[in-house]
Amino acid sequence: MQELTISHAAELDRSGQVHLRAVHVLAALPLADVIFAQLQARLEVNIGPLSLAQVFHGILLVVLLAAMLGRVIRVAAPARPAAIAAGFFAASIILSAVVQSIDGRLCLEDVVSDLKVLYWLTAWMACMVLCHRPEDFGAILRGLVIAGTYAAASVLAVCFLGMEELSPYEGIAASAGGLNTAKGLGGILAVTGLVWIWLTRRNFRLLGAAGFVLCNIALVLTYQRAGLVAGCVAALWLAGWRLLKPNGAAVQNWALRPIVLAIAPVLLIVFVLGTTDLQKRWEDLSDSDRAGSGRAAFWQEAAAIHWRTDLPGRVVGIGYAGLVDGMEARWGSRIHSHSDLLDALVVYGVLGLFCLLAVYLAILRMILPEGLGLPAAAMGMAIFLVMVLECVLTGQMFGPHVMSFYLFALCGVCLGSPVRQGEVSPTATGPAHESEGPDREAP
Repeated sequence: MQELTISHAAELDRSGQVHLRAVHVLAALPLADVIFAQLQARLEVNIGPLSLAQVFHGILLVVLLAAMLGRVIRVAAPARPAAIAAGFFAASIILSAVVQSIDGRLCLEDVVSDLKVLYWLTAWMACMVLCHRPEDFGAILRGLVIAGTYAAASVLAVCFLGMEELSPYEGIAASAGGLNTAKGLGGILAVTGLVWIWLTRRNFRLLGAAGFVLCNIALVLTYQRAGLVAGCVAALWLAGWRLLKPNGAAVQNWALRPIVLAIAPVLLIVFVLGTTDLQKRWEDLSDSDRAGSGRAAFWQEAAAIHWRTDLPGRVVGIGYAGLVDGMEARWGSRIHSHSDLLDALVVYGVLGLFCLLAVYLAILRMILPEGLGLPAAAMGMAIFLVMVLECVLTGQMFGPHVMSFYLFALCGVCLGSPVRQGEVSPTATGPAHESEGPDREAP
C-alpha cells in the first residue's frame, strides 16, 4: 500500500511538472510571436509557398490542439461561455472553407487566412484549458509583459538608430519596431502598459510605472492612431471607474495611474518630437474619402462586396481571397476592409459575423460575472476596450500574434483569481480572501 501511495505521489508530481512546463511554453508564445514577426519582416524567409511566421503558427496550432486533447472539460466555469463561443466561431470558419472547397473557390490564400484565425482561437482555448491556478495566469501575464516590453524596446531602438526607411508611414518619422507595419503593434503596447499597472498594483509600483511609460512612449512613436485612441479610452475608463467609487479602498488608486502617467508621452510629443508628424497622421480626417487612410471608403466597398455575392456567400462567406479580389478591383491593392466586423461578414458570412459577436459577448460575460465592482473587472474592461477599438477601427482578426495577446491578457486578469475560477466561495473568510470584494483589491 505504501509503495502504491509513493508511486501515485510521484505520478502526480510528474503530472504537475508537465503542466507547469506547458504553462511556461504558453507564456513564452507572445515573445516568440513578436520575434518571428520581426524575422519575417527583415529576412522575408519563405518555406515553399508559406512564410516562416505562417509555418511557425501552423506548427503551434497542431501542438496546442494536441495539448488540449481530452482536457476541454477542465475549462473554468467563468470561461466556459468564451470557450463555447470560440468553438462555434472555429466551426463557422471550417464550414466556410468546406463550402468554398465544394464550389472550387478555396485557394491557398483562403487557407492561410483561416489558419491565422484558428491559431488565435486555439491559443485562447489552450490558455483557458491549461491554466487553472492563479499562478498559471500570473505566468501568462508576466510572459505578456516581457513580450510587450521587448516590442516597446524594439520600437525605441529602431527610432533612435535613425532607421527612417523602416517607417510604416511615408514622410513620418515613425517606428514599427522592426515589423512591416505598426498595425496591431499599437494595441500590443497599450495592453502591455495596462498589464504592467495590474501586476504592480500592490508592489513594485515604480517598476510598473516605468514599464507603462516605456510602452506608451513607444506607442506614440508608432503613430498608430487606433492604438493611441484605444490607450486614451482605456486610461479614461479606469480613471472614471475609480472616481465613481469614492468609498473604495486607497489601494485601488492604481486605476488612476494610467491617466497620470500618460502625461510623459504627451510631453514627449509636444516638447521633444513636436506635433508636425502627428498632424500629418490626422490631417486626412477632413476628407470623407481619405479619412483614416481611406477606411470609410474601404468599409463601404466591403459592404458592397457582401451584397453583390450570392445567397450562400452571404451566409457562409466568400473567403479572404474573395474579399481582397474585390478590394483590388476597386482600389488596386489587395487589402482587407480594416474592420473585423466587415471582414467577418464578407469572409465568413452572416454566420461568421454572428459567431464573432458571440465571442465578444462571451468575453464580456467572462469580465463581468459579478458586475464592474471588482478591480479585475475594471482592468478586464480596459483591455477589452483596447481590443474592440483596434478590431473595429483597423482590423486585427488576421493578426494571430495580436489577437492571442489580447485574449491572453483578458484570461490572465479575469481568471487569475480563485474566486473568479469558482474554486472557492466569494463569501469565504480568512486571510486568503480578505481582499476580494467589490470595494477591495482582488488578489
